[in-house]
Amino acid sequence: QRRGVEILPEDIPLDITYEDDDLLVVNKAAGMVVHPGHGNFSGTLINALAFHLGLTQAPDADDERMGILVHRIDKDTSGLLVVAKNDGAQADLARQFFYHTIDRKYIAVVWGNVKEDSGTIEGIIGRDPSDRLRFKVTDDPEKGKHAVTHYRVLERFGFITVVECILETGRTHQIRVHMSSIGHPLFNDERYGGSEIRKGTIYTKYRQFIENCFKVCPRQALHAKTLGFTHPRTGERVFFDSPVPADMKNGGHIRPPCLKDRAYRRPPPIGIPMGPLGPPGRPPYRSCICRPAFPKLPKRHVSERIMYLPRVLLYTS
Repeated sequence: QRRGVEILPEDIPLDITYEDDDLLVVNKAAGMVVHPGHGNFSGTLINALAFHLGLTQAPDADDERMGILVHRIDKDTSGLLVVAKNDGAQADLARQFFYHTIDRKYIAVVWGNVKEDSGTIEGIIGRDPSDRLRFKVTDDPEKGKHAVTHYRVLERFGFITVVECILETGRTHQIRVHMSSIGHPLFNDERYGGSEIRKGTIYTKYRQFIENCFKVCPRQALHAKTLGFTHPRTGERVFFDSPVPADMKNGGHIRPPCLKDRAYRRPPPIGIPMGPLGPPGRPPYRSCICRPAFPKLPKRHVSERIMYLPRVLLYTS
């Protein structure tokens, strides 16, 4: 028999994108659990919504979603969620999710250089028998549900790629499982192998660079950016958008130090002040990923050179 779930209101700040008498759209921060379960019985989005809406739930209730949640996203995924404020809105929105008429776009940072500019990933997603907290793509339709993810490359950085993912279905961990199945797990996704260095060089400086990126973005780099649906009362098609959070901008859209090119290991000439992107009046230093020619430094005696560690250039979008 299923245990009851007591939900108490908690005064937790919410980033509300839109609200009316029937629904609200909230921009969930990374690290917040959506509803109680698996040892998380407080500090969840439901607790915050209960306080905001003036609701409570007795211990003998068995609905951890309180009849207001229509869908959910992972704890370490940030982005938009729609919440129903009455039974009519909840039933209408649930119907739209069931028939896959909801528009959902995600921004993800994945390991590796995705070859195709766009594509579609199809596969049956079911639980991994070796780890019940993981999901995987399977060929057995009785062990999972059909899932479809469309993706489009937004920007390439050689060792990582920024992609836009459009969900045609909404399975648990769908984007994380699908991208991992084609060899491009999400950046810093510990459960699906993205928290290890998957691409790049073996140099110590590069490894330190990636570890620093993991600290800046300490979760899977996935953000639910766009949400569109038909309003239950007005019948109008509405769309909402949220900005990409700072940890993904600073920790994902980056270029690694190029330790294979001699220009990075070569010290600057005497008398030329060095700015953050190289000597003034010259093209900026770039990663070897971009493949442009590096500026040639004049030959000087080794005693006239300043020995220094290779620079780590961070490029933000």
